[in-house]
Amino acid sequence: MKMLLTLSPGLESRSTADIVVLDWERKEIIDRYQYTHTIYENSHKGFAGASVREGRLYATTETEVLEFEMAPLRLVRSRSLPYFSDVHHVERSGDSLFLANSGLDTIEELDLELNPKATHFLMEPYSRRIRSIYRTVALTLRTTWLKLRGGRKMYNHLTHVSHFANLRKLLNPAAFHRSGEDVRRYDLRPHPLHVNHALKVGDDIWVTLWTPGEVVSLKTRAVIAGNLGLPHDGTVYGDSYYITDCKTNILRIFDFDPTTQTLGKLREEVSVVERNQGFLRGVTYDENAVYVGLSARRDAPPEFRTARVRALERGIWKSVGEYQIPPELGMSVFSLIDVSSIYDKT
Repeated sequence: MKMLLTLSPGLESRSTADIVVLDWERKEIIDRYQYTHTIYENSHKGFAGASVREGRLYATTETEVLEFEMAPLRLVRSRSLPYFSDVHHVERSGDSLFLANSGLDTIEELDLELNPKATHFLMEPYSRRIRSIYRTVALTLRTTWLKLRGGRKMYNHLTHVSHFANLRKLLNPAAFHRSGEDVRRYDLRPHPLHVNHALKVGDDIWVTLWTPGEVVSLKTRAVIAGNLGLPHDGTVYGDSYYITDCKTNILRIFDFDPTTQTLGKLREEVSVVERNQGFLRGVTYDENAVYVGLSARRDAPPEFRTARVRALERGIWKSVGEYQIPPELGMSVFSLIDVSSIYDKT
């Protein structure tokens, strides 16, 4: 297995972040790209979610989308737009890229030259739900209290506070787009939906929503799966759909019909580690194992203040190997992607 990892500092702010390719069998890094922030001087975030399609790597940072060649990693192009806020992931389908724009709770659609094509607003059905409104208000009050107490120093690179941001989004999901504001330095947390992943499934895009704990169809806006805790990722392998729950560190495995491209029942729930031992995010696979990422939590004991990749034997789900990412590369891992077909040729 040759595995691409997108990494970020996690527990400290830095001016750089890395993408690496790991040779799992040899436990050796065989390719690396180091990025320097262009919008912020420093951030505890670095690279966020990524995908590989048509032999190209598409990756994101908080405020950028980037395209790379691989073997070796080489930046081809990048783009930052004023309405990019806490971008979490990018997926390609046909001649479009779909960005999970978490700060504005949207999916941004770009062409392959990274020019904007459309914005898909996801807030509308949730803005009519009493439960969603209550949860948004409660989260906003809690976050405001933490800010007043100085408990959110990791977001000091976001220098502008947008008052009543969530109220604006609830009343008008397109409010920030229409205003023309540059939100890249806005602290818009908490995000009512926190869109964090996009997955091409047939002619649809399945979108993972952290806050309501759901996966929804971009095409129909129907809920595909719910009651997922605080979900991240979402990937298909054969007749299985895998999704991580960062709250409980559970890997959920659903039945998936490759013919009809539909999700079936929940098949298994795998508890990976105790909460204080990591933050579960990032999943990939081969025929023998499923590989998951574990990032350091801010309240982790010293022995778990590290980022790791763990291999779980398929079926019995016991750990059959682990790799600790060198601390100089960061303490947070985001995406895990199998790139063996590309790097085995080199």
